[in-house]
Amino acid sequence: MKIAYADCFSGVSGDMFLAALLDAGLPLEVLQQNIAKLNLPEKVELKLEEVHKVALRAANLYVIVPHSHAHRHLSDILEMINSSDLSEKVKLTASKIFTLLAEAESRVHGEPVEHIHFHEVGALDSIVDIVGAAIGLDYLGIERLYASPLPYGSGTINSDHGLLPLPAPANTSRLPPVAVIASRWGSLRGARMWDMSSMPSFYSWPGQEGGRKRAGVVPSEVREPD
Repeated sequence: MKIAYADCFSGVSGDMFLAALLDAGLPLEVLQQNIAKLNLPEKVELKLEEVHKVALRAANLYVIVPHSHAHRHLSDILEMINSSDLSEKVKLTASKIFTLLAEAESRVHGEPVEHIHFHEVGALDSIVDIVGAAIGLDYLGIERLYASPLPYGSGTINSDHGLLPLPAPANTSRLPPVAVIASRWGSLRGARMWDMSSMPSFYSWPGQEGGRKRAGVVPSEVREPD
């Protein structure tokens, strides 16, 4: 069995994780060819570049999409995935991640899953992040995914639902207590990847890293360490 382990010392987001998979051996052309199978309603451009974060190299992935406020229900996204020509394994993984997201939102907002409409997670760049992760895991032959404890924030954040406490309620609704440590980074779609595994604790390709696009004193990266 091939496993993978993500060292999320600076948190994790969808584009960070996908960049790490590209750095680990997923060809950009393969990702682009498979994303095209989704027949997204608008053009999506993927741009990969090498950057340095506080003297450490990392891969940055830019998912460039037209600005849109489209809100999608789980059924809309599942239809988009399941009507595509993606492999059955990729469809299953991506559908499971989105279903877990919807269940988390349902629990937090007290609404049935079928009534949940995604805001940020329903945007095209988020769909590319999540489906892209499923494509990458399948291409690299990863059968089991593990991660280090995830740092999370404190304070508040403005969202489409108004002012929310950090960590965001949907972020914490599925993560076990041992899967988090006190810090200030991480995103919902990044965290939801770890619901695919039974333990919070990824095989490493030497030095593969995906970076966040925010500058700071601490490098914002997720890595698969030696």
